[in-house]
Amino acid sequence: MSLEPADAEAAAEFAEWFVRVVLPGSSGLHLIEPASMRTVELTPGLSADEIRQRIS
Repeated sequence: MSLEPADAEAAAEFAEWFVRVVLPGSSGLHLIEPASMRTVELTPGLSADEIRQRIS
């Protein structure tokens, strides 16, 4: 799935919602920031702030 355009804050908030609501308990899902190729494994309980810090 691609979010375009999306800043780090919008992407982090979407990722937090997606894991919590759509895929609770799943693992192996990652958020990728394409410009830097940073990735964050999305795990239950990870907050939008934590995600944002890891991709910024």
